Amino acid sequence: MKQVQALALALSAAVALSGCALMGGGKKPSGMTQYSPRIPITATVSGARLNGQLIVDTSYTTPVLDNLRIAVRPRGNELEVYKASRWANTPGEMVTTAVIQSLEQAQAFRAVGRSGAGLNPDYRLSLEIRNFESIYDVAGGLPTATVVVVAKLVRSGDEKQVLSREFTAAVPAESAEVPAVVEGFAQALSRVSADIAGWAVGGGR
Repeated sequence: MKQVQALALALSAAVALSGCALMGGGKKPSGMTQYSPRIPITATVSGARLNGQLIVDTSYTTPVLDNLRIAVRPRGNELEVYKASRWANTPGEMVTTAVIQSLEQAQAFRAVGRSGAGLNPDYRLSLEIRNFESIYDVAGGLPTATVVVVAKLVRSGDEKQVLSREFTAAVPAESAEVPAVVEGFAQALSRVSADIAGWAVGGGR
């Protein structure tokens, strides 16, 4: 596939790639297309509003995910990136923003924000991103935008874990072109963030 270039799986190469993506003070490299997907926020939660505050933390399973390059898995164990394409924000930033916006739209918690937002949280929602890749499941087929997030709801007072669950969304792209893959990620993020918001509100009751 001419749209992808090899990405080494070694940790050192992943770290180097991350630094390269941010090189030049965050300016867009020449010839590089930057993507910032518009994520539909559709979370609706029925029931009484909670009187608690919640903060959202994000972590990554591997350094490759904490990266502006758009990961694609063309086959099996091969991990590559789309050539001349990158995200405007890291997958972690996109997931965190989508989940916070979904929780805000649900209007169930009194306040929702990130760590360092100055809240006095009753709960902490930990999001661990385990997959954020375009995956080809069948040779010659179209890629599927795949997002996998493990969410853990923790009560701040005693640090007791209330709930834990893995959330997955996989949206087939309409074509193998990068813009179509990005739209698939937007839809996958919409589904995952809505599911996490509804689940978190239920656990906080």
